[in-house]
Amino acid sequence: MLVALTGGLEIAGVIGLLVPALSRWVAAGLALLMIGMFPANVSAVRRQATQGDPLGRRTVFFQAVYVGAATLVAL
Repeated sequence: MLVALTGGLEIAGVIGLLVPALSRWVAAGLALLMIGMFPANVSAVRRQATQGDPLGRRTVFFQAVYVGAATLVAL
């Protein structure tokens, strides 16, 4: 249920980014959403990652890239 809710928020955010009058607010909201979901992503990686699997580093890297991009749009 929570996954469906956050997925719906992400889709709504993508659609909101296409509306110029809302794009800054939506980008800020998406950045906050991604920051809020980060602990769950780390937890999922820890449960599924095997030793030596670079998935954890990729998750952290791309999460930082996405939050940074959304923050730049919000500014």
